[in-house]
Amino acid sequence: MKKNNTVGKILSGVLTVLVALVPAKAALVLTGCPSTTNNNGTETPTPDLPGPQEPITIDLLDNERNAGAELKGELTLAEWRNIANRLEQTINSWFKNSPEVGQIWLLNFFNDDITFVIEPEPNFTRWKTIGDYKTLNLNPNLTDSDLLIALQDGLSSMSRGDSAVDGTIQTGGARVSVKIF
Repeated sequence: MKKNNTVGKILSGVLTVLVALVPAKAALVLTGCPSTTNNNGTETPTPDLPGPQEPITIDLLDNERNAGAELKGELTLAEWRNIANRLEQTINSWFKNSPEVGQIWLLNFFNDDITFVIEPEPNFTRWKTIGDYKTLNLNPNLTDSDLLIALQDGLSSMSRGDSAVDGTIQTGGARVSVKIF
């Protein structure tokens, strides 16, 4: 008889814990708090916390060719979506309003697997290149007009293979900048 009483107490304790946990999980679901585990079983950041986001392809709108660049960064989900949209709009507006030679220049970049990296706490004002001809780091806090200037100057520096920060060459290619846009 004593054995059944012990099993009953254990079951009662387990039920008490379950009864306490179910409303807490239901409250999270009902209030819209996302799960921090994705389909792969790995942790993903909640939208209000900075963290690595899934890379996005920034598409260059061109009727004849398919071209794009990868966007990487560690921001909140809202910041991530904002900068991705702003970057794509700025690039496509620049492309659309450029002469043919400028469009070809941009297409060459976007056909060459370039990557834009958004740094949440950058140690530069607008942009940084690392001398690999493929990576342009951008400050996420740029205004729309500053974003266009950063793209123009940063891609020019990147095309020369410079390692540069906001126009100051650290190492790398030519010291002359030629803009064709």
